[in-house]
Amino acid sequence: MTQKSILVVDDESAWTKLVKRAGERRGYQIEEACGISQAQAILGTHAPFNLIISDMNMPGGNGDELFRWIREHPHHQATPFLLQTADTSQITAVTKALLAGGNARLRDKLSDKYLWDEVEEMLV
Repeated sequence: MTQKSILVVDDESAWTKLVKRAGERRGYQIEEACGISQAQAILGTHAPFNLIISDMNMPGGNGDELFRWIREHPHHQATPFLLQTADTSQITAVTKALLAGGNARLRDKLSDKYLWDEVEEMLV
């Protein structure tokens, strides 16, 4: 069985490192990006990931923008996308509509307890 790859996009490096360590312990290959521009650069040169986990609010752009950019690029548009936010007041009707597709979800970043359960469900 090949190792599943996950791109974690967040401006908080402590969070990406935490997710990377936890994911690697579970057997995933984890790549980190510290924002949207770095994520786009990685996606431009990387084979499709099995999953992208992105924060909603970041300097230089937000998770909605990254989600739209990914869906416009044929090489990555089918990649499951998990959007996280610690500030649920930022969730708009537009965000909910964007994520209405079958392989995208929105979760509360502060409830880390079930992150890996959701990851497993999305990678089935």
